[in-house]
Amino acid sequence: MREPAARARCERIPETRNGCVACGSSLSRVAFRKNGYAIARCLDCGHGWVSPFPGREELAALYNEEFFEIAYFQDQDVRRKNFELWVRAIGMPPAGGRLVDVGCADGLFLEISAKEWDVRGIEISRFAAESIRARLGIPVDVGELPDLSYPDGSFDVVTMWDVLEHVPNPDAYVRSAFRVLRPGGRVYITTGDFDSGMARVLGRKWRLISPPFHLHFFSRRSMRRMLESAGFEVRTVETSGRYVTLRHLMFIGHSMTQLGLCRVLYERLRDSRIGKARLYVDVGDIMLVGASRPEVPPGSAR
Repeated sequence: MREPAARARCERIPETRNGCVACGSSLSRVAFRKNGYAIARCLDCGHGWVSPFPGREELAALYNEEFFEIAYFQDQDVRRKNFELWVRAIGMPPAGGRLVDVGCADGLFLEISAKEWDVRGIEISRFAAESIRARLGIPVDVGELPDLSYPDGSFDVVTMWDVLEHVPNPDAYVRSAFRVLRPGGRVYITTGDFDSGMARVLGRKWRLISPPFHLHFFSRRSMRRMLESAGFEVRTVETSGRYVTLRHLMFIGHSMTQLGLCRVLYERLRDSRIGKARLYVDVGDIMLVGASRPEVPPGSAR
């Protein structure tokens, strides 16, 4: 007898990790494949991930000098506008408030937030870190947050803007963020929403399904469960719109749909004045998450 369609689509995944990083479940299926990778999905919390994960050397090779030149040094005015929105969302610091930006890229967010905060950056790219130090005089540590030995409670705020989807071990990043935050400190995260209408409709063509650059795909449930497992109290999960240029919008349109028209429009707009026009776009597929480390550990007497 033929299996039901839903069961027939289920497929065991050759995975090196023990279960879903967000909820620990071992129940998963292959949702689709792209760029030679299987995209697995947890049947409990809806979290998605690439299988198998690229090796460390392969990942390090992706984030080279050329990547930063293309990804971050174009449309600086628009990126600045977005970061100013996020700085306002964080609010004013306490006296001597310390902020660390994980995956600080070209340092633009550090430059903006340094007006109010005592800031520090973390970046896996030595090229990017050295550039920030030379241009801005802001301290940046080269490496990954789980591997760096900051004292417990070093910071009031940890930011991870579009970072967790890029790393093989986002659960370790979240646990490390909890450790380096003081009691009452906050973490702010942006990432794609794998449960959004846009992601569901487009499937493998969703713009954020881009292995090996993106390795994890969070649903609101999976993000909440991962944060709470690390000890955080989730304060807010909301959609996050962004300012983009018209040329970038056409580039996204082509990457999502592969329509030749979008590619032609992007090429024509790329160096034009109208192509640099700024638009605010919110299609509901990016989430902004805020969570805090409790003032008193769970179960402790007040």
